[in-house]
Order: sequence, then C-alpha cells, then structure tokens
Amino acid sequence: MYHTSDFELGGVKQGFVRLAFSDSLFEARSYEGSAAKYGATLIIEKSDKELISLLTEKVLEAVTSEWGDKGVAFLKKGLIKNPILQGENSVSRKTGELYKGFNEGNVFIRAQSGADHAPTIIWRDPLIQETAKTVHSGDFGKCVLNVYTWSHPKSGNGVSFGIRGFQKLREGANLGGGGAVSGSSFYEEVEDAPEETKGGQGAGALFDAAAANAKGIEKSDGFSDLLANKSQHVH
Repeated sequence: MYHTSDFELGGVKQGFVRLAFSDSLFEARSYEGSAAKYGATLIIEKSDKELISLLTEKVLEAVTSEWGDKGVAFLKKGLIKNPILQGENSVSRKTGELYKGFNEGNVFIRAQSGADHAPTIIWRDPLIQETAKTVHSGDFGKCVLNVYTWSHPKSGNGVSFGIRGFQKLREGANLGGGGAVSGSSFYEEVEDAPEETKGGQGAGALFDAAAANAKGIEKSDGFSDLLANKSQHVH
C-alpha cells in the first residue's frame, strides 16, 4: 500500500474546503458492523483550481507509485476507484434529491481515520481541540490530509483519503438541518479495505489536466506542524 506524506488543503489564500457529514469527525463511529472510524466529507468548489489541482496530483502520485503509468488509464476507466467525486452525484437514497451543499459546481471527498487516530480539530486557538458545538457541517476551513492506495479481493483496487486535522476558518450555514446527519443515510459498505468511493468517471478530465501540467502548491501556514507528533498511518 502506497501512502503519501501529509499535505494541507485550503486556506484563506488558496480557497476554503467545506465540511459536511461531520458527525463522525469528533467521535469514531461504526455503521452496520464496520470498524469504528473518524471521518467527514469535504466539499471543494470546482472554481478553486489550486485545490482541485492539488487533490488530483496527490491521487495521481499514489496511483502511479502503486500501479505505474497504466494506473492512470485504469483510474479514468473506473477500474481503480477514484476518491474525487462529483457533487451532483451526492444524492439521498431516501428522497432521491441532492444533499444540501452539493451541486454540479463542486466535487467532494470522503476522508477517514482509524479509531485510535483522532483528527486534530481547531478554530481560533491551535492548542484547543474543538467539539461539535463549535465546528459543524457547513463550516469552511482547511484540512490536513494524506492519500493511500488499497486492494481488496472483493472490492478491487482504490485510492482513499485519510484526515489528520481540520481548522475552521469561517462560519457556514449548517448543512445538517440543525442536527447531526444520520450515518445510515450516506453509509457505504466497507469490507476491510476502505471502500468509500464509486467509479468517479466524471473526474477523468481533471486527471488529464493534472498529468499534463503538474505544479506544486505551497503550504499556507504551519498547520501541519501541529500534527508532527501524531501517527501518519490510517487504519
């Protein structure tokens, strides 16, 4: 399994990521018998080109390191599960309608961390771990992520995001309708490997552009340094 180093996504200068489905960000939860995990969904506007480019480059790094150049072709064909998903595909299984905050103008990723690796959640003070009372779905901010590959005999091959931290930078309208979102409303079966993506064929053009014009994105500040003493492994 290939594992990238940690990287920052978002910031005042780069553009914000938006937090969604954050009920598992503060408490590791288990759904339908799966291993307990911390996690959240992060929404990124397609207009934030730097953020999209950085996400794409990190996924490509993981894919080519694990499967070589042929991995990029497999990814675009959906043979490797793509973790960058289209906003217009985030649809409620009960109502058939888009979840609030998701639309064709954005993409989203699901990021998780094992039960023994709680993400660092901060706001105004880097030394204070925030709670669901102060940071909630709909808020805007930045995060520290990593990307890893996985293979499973039933689920196939895929790429996923791990989350190490989130900093709230701006208040946002609560996407959960004033309360926590039920995990069962967006839960997907996970069998050993973190199968948390779908084919992602709509993102193929992003990988074409990134492969043709890869560029580095500088960190916006020292947020990652706060996590230096935490394990980088995601289970």
